[in-house]
Amino acid sequence: MPEQRSDGASLAKRSLADNFSAWLAHHKYSFRSTLARLVADKAQTLLTSLVVAIALALPALLFLALLNLQQLGHSWDTEPKLTLYLHERASEVAIDKLLVKLRGDARIAELRYIDADTALREFEALSGFGSVLEGLEQNPLPAAVELSPAYGFQSAEAQRLLAQELAVLPLVAEADIDLAWVQRFLAITELLRQVVWFLALLLALGALLAIGNTVRLIIENRKDEIVIIKLVGGTNGFVRRPLLYTGGLYGFFGALLALLLLVLVSLLSAAKVESIAQAYNSSFSLQGLSLVQVLQLLGLGTALGWLGAVIAVGRHLSKIEPS
Repeated sequence: MPEQRSDGASLAKRSLADNFSAWLAHHKYSFRSTLARLVADKAQTLLTSLVVAIALALPALLFLALLNLQQLGHSWDTEPKLTLYLHERASEVAIDKLLVKLRGDARIAELRYIDADTALREFEALSGFGSVLEGLEQNPLPAAVELSPAYGFQSAEAQRLLAQELAVLPLVAEADIDLAWVQRFLAITELLRQVVWFLALLLALGALLAIGNTVRLIIENRKDEIVIIKLVGGTNGFVRRPLLYTGGLYGFFGALLALLLLVLVSLLSAAKVESIAQAYNSSFSLQGLSLVQVLQLLGLGTALGWLGAVIAVGRHLSKIEPS
């Protein structure tokens, strides 16, 4: 029952469910009206969304390039390797004893013995100089043993110490560590990862500023409307919701455009990458974003837009009050 007041007016009490229904209804109305307004103002929406798209597409493109570079690196033999080149005059009996000794070393996980003939055949297959090597009277390549250090002995220092110890064995002519190029590759990819993160932060800041400035202009253009809403009892939250949806939708549209740009770049590059891979007898193919990464990109764009709107609304909306 409404509560009677002394002046004859009545004040109805609203339940928590009614308040929630009204709050939810205003959110739905704010979203639909904001979406309709952005669709109607196509030029402004496209320009602002393009700024967000570029800010998201550039680091995402670099991230994809880094991802594919790491995939290419994993397709190579990146396991730590230590190669022992044996003396040419080493006998088979002595080599067998050496292999037994190496297999009993706890620091060695795996080993592979390559005799001189096998080494020559592999070199012919890889180098393409088979016709030239067939004319040699003597095999110039020595027998070798490829070692894979066990877990815990794969660091550069541990491998160096192991190589020094094995190099002084009587049958070993030379010990060579094959991991230097892998370490350089990993260092380069780590540097690229840091560059991608730094660029992503800079571009995200630019997107925040762009969306924040756009929302600020919307607030200035709707200043009279906001004053009227506050005069009839509208709260800051009531005014804020459409503006926050504006920022979030700008970010979402920008993320969609960024995905389209990534798909376009991937389609243009896939054929060239495939032809290069075939030339090197490789099965490598470009890897795109997964479904989870696509959803993350959409969420990130929406969050950037929403945050830019929050900053703009927090700075400028409180300054607009009925006089």
